[in-house]
Amino acid sequence: MIPQLQQRIDEQIRSGQPVRLSESRMAALLQFPLALLMIPVGLACVGSLFLLGLGIVLLVAVPRRLRRGWRGLSGGLEIRAGGIASTSGVVRTTIPWENLSVAKLDSDGLVLRSRRGGTLTLSPCAEDFWPGSRWIAERISRPSP
Repeated sequence: MIPQLQQRIDEQIRSGQPVRLSESRMAALLQFPLALLMIPVGLACVGSLFLLGLGIVLLVAVPRRLRRGWRGLSGGLEIRAGGIASTSGVVRTTIPWENLSVAKLDSDGLVLRSRRGGTLTLSPCAEDFWPGSRWIAERISRPSP
């Protein structure tokens, strides 16, 4: 399924249409109270021998939930033929592919570093996150045509 979605992204870019990977800011904001709620529930579970494993899982998941929420506040990315532009802010300049590198791609999201400084992030809550982030990672690793 993901390869077909990646192919659709590739076709849109070749036809000159930008592909938007938009973030839901509401979903990102909800990550913070959920993470804060997981702390007392996890501590209560750790206090019970029967629920010790669940408590440890909840407490370990708190930083991941906070990271996902923080990355989700970025607003998303727009894939263009010449590079990537952040969809947050007033000025949406395109950062060329050759100036980008993939710093991290995992279940916490995608982090891109620009050679000129700065980062672009995308959380797993973004629309079409997996096909879009994999397409971006493959495009950055390919030499320019």
